[in-house]
Amino acid sequence: MNTVPMLFSWFEQTVPIAVLALLCVSGLAIIPACAETLRFDTQILEVEPLVADALADGLNTWAMSGAASATAEDGRLMLAADEPAAAWYRERVEGAFLITLTATVAADAQDGQAAIVFCADRPDGGDLFADPPADFSSLNCYAVTLNPTAMRLTENPGARIVDRNTRLGTGARAKYSLAIFKSGTRIRVFVDDRLALDFWDHGAPGSGEEPFPGGQIGLWAAGARLEISDLTFWQVNSSRVAMIEQLKDLSLATNLRDALIVTGASDAHREVAAQIAAAIRQRTGAVVQVVADHDPDDMLSSDRPLIVLGNFADNPTIERLYNHWYTIVDARFPGPGGYYLQTVHDPYGSGQNVVVVGASDDEGLARAATEFITHIPADGVIGRLYEVAASEDYMRLAEWDYGERLIIPAGWPQHFALGNYGSRDDPRHSGIVYLLTGDDSWAAVALVLTATIGLAALGGRN
Repeated sequence: MNTVPMLFSWFEQTVPIAVLALLCVSGLAIIPACAETLRFDTQILEVEPLVADALADGLNTWAMSGAASATAEDGRLMLAADEPAAAWYRERVEGAFLITLTATVAADAQDGQAAIVFCADRPDGGDLFADPPADFSSLNCYAVTLNPTAMRLTENPGARIVDRNTRLGTGARAKYSLAIFKSGTRIRVFVDDRLALDFWDHGAPGSGEEPFPGGQIGLWAAGARLEISDLTFWQVNSSRVAMIEQLKDLSLATNLRDALIVTGASDAHREVAAQIAAAIRQRTGAVVQVVADHDPDDMLSSDRPLIVLGNFADNPTIERLYNHWYTIVDARFPGPGGYYLQTVHDPYGSGQNVVVVGASDDEGLARAATEFITHIPADGVIGRLYEVAASEDYMRLAEWDYGERLIIPAGWPQHFALGNYGSRDDPRHSGIVYLLTGDDSWAAVALVLTATIGLAALGGRN
């Protein structure tokens, strides 16, 4: 966690420090002297402490459950349990908030794990403290779980894994500096100031409601020992993204000779994979491997290029990329008989590129493979690729013009997430039309409008 120096106002410069301290304690400060500016990765947060030290009163502010051994001393809480056990903080946290802490996890069993739980409530609205639960999987809540193989973000009830990071498994023992930032429907988890987990919880389609706007915070362990220190709950007043000072390597080149072809479970996927593998061998001499229906954690945890076939609904690796907004191919887009070719460049910072050979159905997938094969060069290295041949409902969007309402064929994420901007002249619409049609002229419009807005914003600051 980095503290960013704040620019003091004339008021803070001219009023003696002692008076400022008095104003802070009394809550009368015009600009809260208790406020801080924190930075995690590229995210800059203006925050105030809700609970400066949640362990200051030891276990007095926590409710224990399950057969746990719990102690609190010297600003640390230690929770050890063979069976599921939890400690629940008695005050609720609502709205946009940040949790910062240091966590040390030691697994006593092969499947031992620990968790930081937040936004916890009983589904029936009952009092959680009437009978504090030892397990959180039946509650309405989110949890950052720490186990020997991965760090996971789960949504409950049901322990649905919504994001995971296999680079952050605990092994036998690990220590993390964690920051959990929730604002509206988005949850971000930072480890050692770097973004590790990211999830947008849009809830039921079309509901427009924030699923879990607040609730209790808990610490949980099963077959593990969890030690927590430096535990602070913050109110987030505002957030912004830091200016980019240096561009990263865009990783535009993808060497297909080193690629792994990842399919879903269908026969159509296997047939198309065999065609692409044969074409790569014929053009480059390289023999590439084909794997089916594998865990996306395994597929997306190296620097080896991938060629992924299908869409969100029939290939788990594409589902992961789709949920993280790296691709938009699903059962509705590009539609019947349509195809979608896309290179995703180093999405997770490991140097791994992904080529999406996408379609909504088997007919479209066969077309996608045929078209992709034409792009394979003799040296096997391709550059950026974005090619769309969608159904007529989508391709007619290329005829849209500003001043008209942009109506996108129903589907997720296109309709719900990309089309609901409200304004008929929103400059983001040109980017949407490009994504759904592949029409390069709309990409050019998007770049011009984005640059114009950016320059105007910079001029306004001067």
